[in-house]
Amino acid sequence: MSATPRTELDLTDLPRMDQSLLWAIRTWVLGRRLGEDMGAKIEAVFRHIGVADASHPLEGFLWVLSQGLTRSLQVNCTCQTAVSPDETRLLAVFEWLAEDKPDEAETMLSDMANERAALLALDCALRVVLQFRAGGHGSAPVERATGKVVSLAQARMVH
Repeated sequence: MSATPRTELDLTDLPRMDQSLLWAIRTWVLGRRLGEDMGAKIEAVFRHIGVADASHPLEGFLWVLSQGLTRSLQVNCTCQTAVSPDETRLLAVFEWLAEDKPDEAETMLSDMANERAALLALDCALRVVLQFRAGGHGSAPVERATGKVVSLAQARMVH
């Protein structure tokens, strides 16, 4: 276990499932910017990894969150390898839920969105976690990266 958690991550620091989840988040945001529905693309990738039913709750999570944001979030383009602090926070929400720590996940979301949006997004995020579990991906979509990142949820979050 690392004594000093990393706050600057590279996409390659993340396990494949984390990378897939982050790709889906980035793709959804890109689609919003372009005015395109990326749902079919996200669902196809999720189907490929055995969690097709997670695409709709993830889209719900992102839509609800986007409607109640209290600050701008930095979500990088799909071509970027750097993982922004806000992307780390979004991934950590899923990990907290997978670890049965909804209060920590809610606190993380409350830093980004108003109370109502945070609670609704929390419900959608839990549905994503449950679909990943049903798809046989351990107890969480956010797995721990060996050697480089001990836990995204426990990483020091910098504003």
